[in-house]
Amino acid sequence: MKIAFLGASSQIAKGLLKEFCLENIHNFYLFTRDTDSFNDWIESSKLDLKNIKLKSFNNFNSSLELDLIINFVGIGDPAKALKIGSKIFDITYEYDQLALDYLTFHPNTKYIFFSSGVVYGDIFKKPANINSSSIIHINDLKHTDWYSVSKIYSESRHRALNKFSIIDIRVFNYVSSDIDISSRFLITDALRSIKENQIMKTDDHNIIRDYIGPEDLHQLIMKLIHNDFLNASV
Repeated sequence: MKIAFLGASSQIAKGLLKEFCLENIHNFYLFTRDTDSFNDWIESSKLDLKNIKLKSFNNFNSSLELDLIINFVGIGDPAKALKIGSKIFDITYEYDQLALDYLTFHPNTKYIFFSSGVVYGDIFKKPANINSSSIIHINDLKHTDWYSVSKIYSESRHRALNKFSIIDIRVFNYVSSDIDISSRFLITDALRSIKENQIMKTDDHNIIRDYIGPEDLHQLIMKLIHNDFLNASV
C-alpha cells in the first residue's frame, strides 16, 4: 500500500510506523512540520529509508496516488491542549479538510482519523460502550471542552460524508517505548515519579485505565482497512 501519515512526528504515528515497516511491503509519505528533526528520528530508529518519503505539509496534494491516509494531527497532551485553547478548532479542521479535499479527487482512498475518548465528555463512572451518549454541558462550556468538541465536530462531518471510507479511531489511552515522558498523561506522570523517586499525588478514587500499544493498534487498523468500504467510528 501507499500510505500517507499526516502529523507523522506524533507519538502514536512513530509507534505505528515501526509496526508497518516490519511488514516491508508498504511505501510511506510522511508529512510533518519539522522535517529535519523527524528525519533524525527516522535515521536513529534504523527504518528502511528507501520506502519512506519525508515531506512538509505544503507537498500534500491530489497528485499523490494513495491507498490510505492516516491523520494524527492534534494535541494529545492534555497540558498542551489547555494551553492552545480554542485554536484546536482551527488546527483540527485545517488538516482534516486537507484529507477530505483529497478524497474528492480519490474517492476510493481510505481515510483514518485519530479521534479521542474525550468525545464522550464526562461519563466515566463506568466504561464507555455502544450505547453511551456524549455529555457536553452546552450552556456552560469551558476551555477544557474545546478539544472534545473539535473531535465531535470532525466525527460528525465524517458520518455526513458517507460516500467516503472514513474511520474515526477513538483512542482513550496509549503507551509505547516512544512516549514522551515529559508529557502530562497519567502514565507519564507515574513514570516520571518512579524515575525521579517522587511521590505521585492523586485523589482518593480508584484509578482504572485501559491502554493500547502500537502492536494492537496496528492490528486494529489492518482489520479495519481490509473492509472494502467502512464509514464508522471505532
